[in-house]
Amino acid sequence: MTNITKKTAKKGNYAVRQMTPIELGNMTPQNIKDGAALLILKGNPGVQVVSVKDLSILSQSLCSLPEVDTSEVNTIIRYVNLLPSGQLLISYFGATPSQEIIASLGKLAKTASSINGGIFSGYATLTSAMGEEKHFSPGLTIQNKITNIRVVNRNEMVFAFGSIMKKIALDDFVAGNWHKATEVGTFDKNVLFLDRVQGNVTNVVTENKIVRGYSILTKKAVEMLDQNGDIKVLSFVQLAKSAIITTPLGLTQEPAFVRAV
Repeated sequence: MTNITKKTAKKGNYAVRQMTPIELGNMTPQNIKDGAALLILKGNPGVQVVSVKDLSILSQSLCSLPEVDTSEVNTIIRYVNLLPSGQLLISYFGATPSQEIIASLGKLAKTASSINGGIFSGYATLTSAMGEEKHFSPGLTIQNKITNIRVVNRNEMVFAFGSIMKKIALDDFVAGNWHKATEVGTFDKNVLFLDRVQGNVTNVVTENKIVRGYSILTKKAVEMLDQNGDIKVLSFVQLAKSAIITTPLGLTQEPAFVRAV
């Protein structure tokens, strides 16, 4: 993590693909893992997926994403998954996707559920210009100011509310019983990002900390690092033995195999 500021920038490590809604729905689990960003642009076909081409290069450099004209971006998709009850869950910034795109994301979510959700962490610096994180799940009303909703297991969900991380039973999440959520972590500053939850463990990025291997059962972490004053970490997505890290300058890969204590 401390080596990020020493890496040189390298461009051209991404493949940009314009997709139709049908092609979006047909993405594979590997396509989802490789996906750095999923944008809904104005016009047709409207879907742009930016994917990592070579992770070995990414490990040696800070790779900037291709520039985009923010005036042409309708929506940045952040998270796609199925709730354990089978309902679609989309987290996004900007405008609500069209019904055609939502239908495609529903098919994509079925595939993403096999890896406990698809996370597209790129272009994090653009999201502040697009307002608060929003969520769509058919038939559900999700409380304002809730961010980073993640599936824990077949019975539970977690989410962030400011600087607090909370857990809620799936039945209460679906019913909107937000008062029944219980605190599983309180941090000094607001939570920017929660990783997928795997075995009750996740990674948490706040305004001033990177919390690796955080257990929502024990409330303990493998490691807690201060944010770097030169390059701030915006997200931390765990892979098998490494993590893809987003900064304002782009993405990089770091060894990050951690287990909760």
